[in-house]
Amino acid sequence: MKDALANLIAPITTEDFLAQYWEQSPLRVARNERDYFGKILHPQEIEEVLTTACLTHSDSIELLGETAKKEGGIQRHSMHFLAEAFNRGATIRLLHTQRLHPPLRHLTRDLERGLSCPVGANLYWTPPQQQGLQRHWDMHDVLVLQIAGRKHWRVCEAPVALPLQSPPAVSLEEQRTLMWERGAVPTKTMHAMSEQSAIQSEFTLEQGDTLYLPRGVPHEAWTGESASAHLTIGFHVLTWTDLLGVALGQVANQDARFRKALPVGFAASTLDEGLWQEQVHALLQSFVERLNVTNAFEELAEIFIRNRPDVGSPGESEMESALDADTRLAHHSGRLCRVIVQAEAVALYWGHGKFEAPRVMETALRFIAQTSSFRVGEIPGGLSQRNQIALVRQLVVKRFLRVLSE
Repeated sequence: MKDALANLIAPITTEDFLAQYWEQSPLRVARNERDYFGKILHPQEIEEVLTTACLTHSDSIELLGETAKKEGGIQRHSMHFLAEAFNRGATIRLLHTQRLHPPLRHLTRDLERGLSCPVGANLYWTPPQQQGLQRHWDMHDVLVLQIAGRKHWRVCEAPVALPLQSPPAVSLEEQRTLMWERGAVPTKTMHAMSEQSAIQSEFTLEQGDTLYLPRGVPHEAWTGESASAHLTIGFHVLTWTDLLGVALGQVANQDARFRKALPVGFAASTLDEGLWQEQVHALLQSFVERLNVTNAFEELAEIFIRNRPDVGSPGESEMESALDADTRLAHHSGRLCRVIVQAEAVALYWGHGKFEAPRVMETALRFIAQTSSFRVGEIPGGLSQRNQIALVRQLVVKRFLRVLSE
């Protein structure tokens, strides 16, 4: 939700942030409130989170910095080893920290619901007078939350505006390698361009402060006399390229010319540029004529929602009481959902769940999707009380709704 974002960037308003900084310019928020992020991750909870990671998600732990390089990147996953490596100067990075800490998990889910993009959190714990990563830029937008200690930052001018994290993949490719393809800046060049980029600002991030960096902005950070712990909240936005990729797939399933194989042996033959251009232009014309932006938008929204993991425990789906018109219900915490109309049917999507119904249920389902808490009898759409109860009963069993005790 936007309230979650507003809390992270306060006193900057969400409206000002989205208008002036989002995808545009770095923002540093200095607060002089050391305990500002205490409810998200308290400094005293860091070792507990890392200990849990050693036991359950050891593949998410990485060592960074010169010490890690000297040790050849060897990764051992016990708290004793991590403490020794930390004392020798290694920065500890814990990927996907939200999986291990409920307040952080609910924060990232609220941000996902408000911004409509996948959100993750990485924890960085750096010893005194060390630098975990050299100057670089990220392929996704980030909010840095200074949890403990302080860290000195250097932010530079962006040589590449909004680098593309995930262009459409060919069936032969792995998605994770694509950020450096399609004419994007190669890794080695990125490091060189980062080093040559003009310094825009230098400052110290104190405990309780926030820093926003759009993707593509080179930066580096290091500690002084004290250790530092910060969370990096990463926003992996969906782009117009993603929308057009979905639209192209939809058109290709309508026009067989898009689905035909390229000429046999094309990779080893000389390109007949005139013939290829003629065929490509014909396909582009068909794409423009058949493009349905609404359908592409709806499918992309569905893809995003159904690929977000559920939160909550399995036992929450059990019916705890009889349902009647006065029973109050609510969405399960962190639910992302969307209603999509499909011909004569309507479907409610959330996480890995789906509920389909006749089109006449559209008004009722839209009300349920858009209202976080309501009574059974408040459901609109002309349903009888019996049908209202039957509808919410199915959604409780499917773990979209939960019954609230009075």
